[in-house]
Amino acid sequence: MHPTDAVRASVRPPLRRRLSMLLTAALTVGLVTAASPIPAAGATATGTADGTTATDTADGTTTRILASMNAGRTAYGLVPYQAWSALGALAAERAARMAAVGRLSHDIAGDDIGESLTLRGIGWMGYGEIIARSPFPFGTAAADNVYEMWMASPPHRSIMLSGIYNYVGIGTAQSADGTTWVAAMMTESRDHTAPVARSRSLARSGRDVTFTWAGFDPRLQTHTAGLRSFDVQARRDGGSWRTVRDNTTGTRAVFPDRARGHWYGFRVQAADRRGTLSRWTSEIRIWVP
Repeated sequence: MHPTDAVRASVRPPLRRRLSMLLTAALTVGLVTAASPIPAAGATATGTADGTTATDTADGTTTRILASMNAGRTAYGLVPYQAWSALGALAAERAARMAAVGRLSHDIAGDDIGESLTLRGIGWMGYGEIIARSPFPFGTAAADNVYEMWMASPPHRSIMLSGIYNYVGIGTAQSADGTTWVAAMMTESRDHTAPVARSRSLARSGRDVTFTWAGFDPRLQTHTAGLRSFDVQARRDGGSWRTVRDNTTGTRAVFPDRARGHWYGFRVQAADRRGTLSRWTSEIRIWVP
């Protein structure tokens, strides 16, 4: 059985429709100790000004868990989860509640997950939560311990390797005794990740200027919107921007007979099929002598 099959069977019955109440695939991992945690692939620790390492914080621990989780997904031919800050904030609150009480429980973590997501404006078609407690304080040992516990548990492993969920939020908290508490929330949601636009080249031939660009829509495990079009803007000598291509699917434009003795700047923005816009690229300029 492929790692994602159990999730498909137990979490998302085929007749369920979007925004319906889906089964919550959320189980608990007990306390497990590890004398020598296995390093997480793709995650490294770096020094900080106070002598600690970047992983010895809530954010650092979260980052390492996510890196391990996505490395595992890649190894199984799945698309890495896209981190969603709104999900991460909710997960952090749920982890903090468990840490404050000292009990590993989805009920202790907070209210009904579906209602909590909806109240925060987090759109979802399905969701799952996995939680854990590690004896280690924030840092590499705790992050690796939690990830290895989840991977060793088939229900938790199935959620991490889901073929349906596309977004994730991970929250961590530390109790007074130094133990680390973690909640990870995954959703199947519409694509709201911004596409990416890139300037490729800007060249001159006599007084003709040619600008080329490219872009893509980051792939999600499900519901990737796909790239739709580009907007291109130009300006002369640092003046006001003017749209010179609107909703074009092209990636090249020639601007002939530019006036001599000026700088010409260009930038590009991408849009996906849901209308989500990328950031404008940084300006690139060329001089027409």
